[in-house]
Amino acid sequence: SFDNGIALSNEDSPQFQAAQWILSHDGGLLNRLSEKRILQRYAMATFYFALEGDGWLEKTNWLNFAEECEWYSDEAETLCSETGYVAELVMQRNLLRGSLPPEVGLLEEMTNLDLLHNDIVGEIPTAIGLLTKLTKLVMASNQVVSPILPLAKCTNLETLNLQENPLRSSIPSEFFQNCTSLTSFHLQNTGLTGALPSEIGRLTSVRLMNLFGNELTSTIPTEIGLCQSIE
Repeated sequence: SFDNGIALSNEDSPQFQAAQWILSHDGGLLNRLSEKRILQRYAMATFYFALEGDGWLEKTNWLNFAEECEWYSDEAETLCSETGYVAELVMQRNLLRGSLPPEVGLLEEMTNLDLLHNDIVGEIPTAIGLLTKLTKLVMASNQVVSPILPLAKCTNLETLNLQENPLRSSIPSEFFQNCTSLTSFHLQNTGLTGALPSEIGRLTSVRLMNLFGNELTSTIPTEIGLCQSIE
């Protein structure tokens, strides 16, 4: 666990509820699934309980005997890669409420996490940095208050959209140093503070960049001129 088992010992926690669900409903499956699949199923169940899945507009097949690949997808497509592991969660405008649990970091094959326009609060968990294959993260129009630093480990990010969230943080230089594959970058109206790091010049592939409506200080670094793909 991400907290040395503290959440699992709390009967009110999403982690405890997910573990209980697996033990009480999935007992027959446990002997047939690999450890990685069991962890994936646990992570998805924790996601459901943490974000009040019972109140979702669409929750087809969640928490039943179907494989996780058959659980809800916004585009009615499989959630999984060819290897059978969750590759995308697209749940726009689906009344997700609560905090994103750190167990999302167990979904290590994830490439696309799109949770646009819900009511997600709190911080983006540092465990999201475990999603090294993530290319698209969209959490625009939520209530996330979060530092951006954990995303610096998602080095394959191509699209990042956190606009319309009260982030109220600065952009660390490590983010621009590491996430050089970004092509679309939206952080407008997020209450960003501090100076724009000169490392922004490393985003040589970025085409779309929106940073308006913030409280950034200092002048725009001259290195932004290196971003020659901006449209």
